[in-house]
Amino acid sequence: CSAGVYVGEYDCPAPVICPSMSMATCSPAVICSGETVDLSVVVSDYDGGLIKWYNTDGELIADPSNIIITNTGCDIQTYQYYAAYTPANNDCPEVVLYTNELTVHPAISGTLTSGECEINFTPACENYDISWTDGAANNGTGTNYTALEGTSGTVIFTISGDSACTDVSYAASFNCPAPIICPELS
Repeated sequence: CSAGVYVGEYDCPAPVICPSMSMATCSPAVICSGETVDLSVVVSDYDGGLIKWYNTDGELIADPSNIIITNTGCDIQTYQYYAAYTPANNDCPEVVLYTNELTVHPAISGTLTSGECEINFTPACENYDISWTDGAANNGTGTNYTALEGTSGTVIFTISGDSACTDVSYAASFNCPAPIICPELS
């Protein structure tokens, strides 16, 4: 038998370990119009790259820790965001991860119009539950309040949307004059 020694050069590069992301969250997941949310993500094998946040329209989010969301419509709206991580190592691809959906309940609003004896609340949306109280032990539901003649005070309309948002109250003063009774000559 014969034996030989063979010598050769080799250059095995170190394996490239690229960053990954997990647990992209939008917190809280349900808010009322005008409240804030915070976006966060976990980056594994962080290499000094750059994270940028976007909404689903591709618009950059300037401050992902303090996003104020408004809903001026009458229906619940949903939003979603995503994180894009650009690794410092050019051999690694950009990583994108979406958050959970955000549910935004609309703002509760409307306007009051009042006369001497009648006060009307006009809601911005039709799906509100509306009740009122006049401080004189009179309570009711609906958008209209009619004071009794000869009374004055304040009526408070309480408007409820859905269970996710706080009720809103609107108050208006009334001064309903007593009827003038003229004497009769006989």
